[in-house]
Amino acid sequence: MNNKIDGVYCMICGNKIPQGENIQWLKGTGVRHINCGQIYDESESLKEKSLELFVQGKNPEAKKIYKKALMIQTTLVEDPDKSRIVSAEPQIMGKLDELSIPNEENLHTEFKSSWTHDYEVDKLQSTGQKNEAKERKQNASAYANLMKMESSTSVCAFLNGKGGNVWIGISDECNVLGIENDLKAFRRKGKREEDVFRQDISNYLFKYLKKRYLNEIEYQFHEIEDKKIFQISVKPLEKSDRPAYMHEPKKIPYVREDEHDIPYNDPEQWIDYVNKRFSNN
Repeated sequence: MNNKIDGVYCMICGNKIPQGENIQWLKGTGVRHINCGQIYDESESLKEKSLELFVQGKNPEAKKIYKKALMIQTTLVEDPDKSRIVSAEPQIMGKLDELSIPNEENLHTEFKSSWTHDYEVDKLQSTGQKNEAKERKQNASAYANLMKMESSTSVCAFLNGKGGNVWIGISDECNVLGIENDLKAFRRKGKREEDVFRQDISNYLFKYLKKRYLNEIEYQFHEIEDKKIFQISVKPLEKSDRPAYMHEPKKIPYVREDEHDIPYNDPEQWIDYVNKRFSNN
């Protein structure tokens, strides 16, 4: 279809579509660039595949595909000039500096948009894709568990690596989203939602790691521009400690390398790492 109207905007990237450019029209929803539509459809297909694998218990594969889908989708909105992200919100970035939060993920830093809240549903609803949003909501529990597992995996990788912080309420692009949407789900009569939220995180870390790690893991709430974020601070395990493992339910060790949580599935590779990292094991 050819765009014949001035003032038409892509429902995916939000940019204006020039007159004469070919577009995709979704009945009752809106229009989008051809390229944006192809990228978005590819990422959604990967997310569906990820969910299928998660339901089948193939969690490592599910996580890998889900992360690839998110990376593809961020190309639709990511600003290649990262300095503009900083200059757009100088006060917020100043607060991040005070908390020693880098403006991108690295060896010691992992950003998570939320603990359980699915922002993809919000995006679908805001772009008029109500049926898609409704369908995704029906699998809300599976997506929530996948997000919890991803955060727990980063904690495991930091324990086996050189330590680090998982910041919940900050997107991969270092945008402060807050955890207010998460906290709504943890409102209980007679209890502070922050306490219930913190306990849920502690419980799920124990579920996946099978150990509390009371000396290595600390929790703390912070506030940036009236938005709450949550910090999971992880100290590296001592050389004399035993390595940490994720139980997904299969027992898998993870190590932080650059900004990635790497599974060590090769026994020989893992033994070699343990011999160097945990000298007494």
